[in-house]
Amino acid sequence: MKKGVLFVGSFMKEAKDGHVGGQMFACNSLLNSKIADDYNWFLVDSTSESVFTPSFLNRVSKAFKRIFKCLSILVGNGSKVDTLLIFTVDGYSFIEKGSILLLGKLFGKRTIIAPRSGLFPNNFKRPIFKWFIRLVFKKADWIVCQGQSWKDFFLAEVNSLNSDKLIIINNWINPELYADRIKYIPTQKIIITYIGWFEEFKGVQDLIQVIDLINSNSDLGSQVEFRLAGMGSKFQEISSQVNSKSYNNVILLGWVKNEEKTKLLKDTDIYLQLSHVEGFPNSILEAMASGKPVLCTNVGAVSDLVTDGVNGFAIPPHNPAEAYKKLLVLIEDQSFRLTIAKNAEETVRDRFVLEKAVEKFNIILSENPTCAE
Repeated sequence: MKKGVLFVGSFMKEAKDGHVGGQMFACNSLLNSKIADDYNWFLVDSTSESVFTPSFLNRVSKAFKRIFKCLSILVGNGSKVDTLLIFTVDGYSFIEKGSILLLGKLFGKRTIIAPRSGLFPNNFKRPIFKWFIRLVFKKADWIVCQGQSWKDFFLAEVNSLNSDKLIIINNWINPELYADRIKYIPTQKIIITYIGWFEEFKGVQDLIQVIDLINSNSDLGSQVEFRLAGMGSKFQEISSQVNSKSYNNVILLGWVKNEEKTKLLKDTDIYLQLSHVEGFPNSILEAMASGKPVLCTNVGAVSDLVTDGVNGFAIPPHNPAEAYKKLLVLIEDQSFRLTIAKNAEETVRDRFVLEKAVEKFNIILSENPTCAE
């Protein structure tokens, strides 16, 4: 008989407000991969309705509904469920998902938890969250880490945590979906693109400072065009700043997805992302798979993906001046830019494909962990 998996994650094609995210892609791509036929799946969707955080009561209500649904599955189909696979972000979402994991342990199930948020370290600054994270991690049979840096962080923060239960599974994409984007068509301007949340932790204000530095030189500013795609709590603020400065080389696109994102990346010359924190950014993976040079910050698991000066530039966060210097190199040296782009595309094809992730997920879903507590 096939083993049963209670899978808590994001399974919608897009949220109610139209946004999509890395967890949504990860969960759906797993269910559409060859691993899907090997197990019986019991799905509990946890997709956030909106970019903007709903009220606390709204979140609590939905959390209890999901916990109750998991309990109902464990009670009604307990004999058919062998493992709980739980994708989670930080904060109160982790409290909910961690509670579901502990519930699964009460029913004697194997449990796998996959934290996927660059903001996760902030939770360790709050005593009650820190205590709960440690409890959940020590009870879990497997902890999925998005990169070596995350594994090292969890081991440092959770005392006596058995390192054998931490498995590194980097984010993944299907590079074949991006193959037709690898075209170098000369344009009148160099297109510099950002795709993501318009939030403080994504470094959008640093991005504006880089634009200011570029536009302080009118000749340089006339050579480039910035295309910024996404939404978030800082969108109106950024829009007002751009309008007040009368920048005619900055285009705010809102959310882009599917064919719109395909075309945007196809037209891009340089991908720019200056996040202060990250988990493992799919947007950078997509840009690299599209054969585009990336300039990003070395945060989260970015070091697993970008080797500075080889397949991209990875700089310290909170440093617009350094970003400006590296951006000048990419703007002015087309030959180097294309070499970086070629290396970036090869990196993704060699190491960050769905098949490699599926192999590792299959191991932890089908076998007993070496260190189950």
